[in-house]
Order: sequence, then structure tokens, then C-alpha cells
Amino acid sequence: LHMSYSRMLLPVSAMVGLTGTVWFKLFVDRIGELNRRKITPEKLKSGEQKFEDVQSSDHFKNLFEVPVLFYTLCGALALTKADSDLQYYAAWTFVGLRVGHAYIHCTYNNIMQRLYVYLSSTLLLFGMWAVFVAQIATGRL
Repeated sequence: LHMSYSRMLLPVSAMVGLTGTVWFKLFVDRIGELNRRKITPEKLKSGEQKFEDVQSSDHFKNLFEVPVLFYTLCGALALTKADSDLQYYAAWTFVGLRVGHAYIHCTYNNIMQRLYVYLSSTLLLFGMWAVFVAQIATGRL
């Protein structure tokens, strides 16, 4: 039995990989901070102490905001077989911008650079959605 899969699963898989990478960094950062500051689980539970290093945590949460629209679109493109070259390469561009956003956020955290990359990736995604909706509206699917 041979099954054909949409190529849109490749950038989706890359985004899942990015999410896993940020999760791993968050895990390493949290364990390091627990050890460095000698924080006990009881003090965290009671609210007596809180984590100070929150960049990885903030970015991990961020990966469950706008990227959800990316996953939804890629699934819809795959199901409707509307994964044109334009959408495919735009999806990889989105992934690249999100990798850049993650790198900036989880390392040196320059707010303006992060903002430009975030805006670029989000506007690109909205453009991808606009193309898809236009295809639906004009009956080209």
C-alpha cells in the first residue's frame, strides 16, 4: 500500500521540531536555575520563590499562539490539495522567521529585532490565509 503525503507536512514537522527545541531549552534553563538558586519544589509550589529566567518559558508559550494558525492552514492546504509552490515556500519562510524569532527571544532578546521578525512572520501567515480564502471564494479549489 503506497500513500501519498502532502509536502506541507515538512514545514509543519519543522515547527514541531522548533517547539521541541525550545521546550528542551526551557527544561535545561529551569533545572539550571533550580540548582543555581537552590530553589526547592515546595518554595515554588507555595509561591515563596518564582523563576527569574523566563525568556524560554515566554517563548514556549508564544509557540502556541500564532503558530496554531500556521498548523491549521497547513492542514487545510494538505486536505484540499492546495499546497501550491507559493504556499509551500511561504510556509518554509514562515518557519525560518519563527526560528529567527526563537533565537532572538531565547538568547540576546533584542526587542525591536524580535518585533520585526514577529511582524514579518505574522503578516506572511495572514497573506497565506488570504490566498487560501481567495481560492475558496473563487472556486479554484
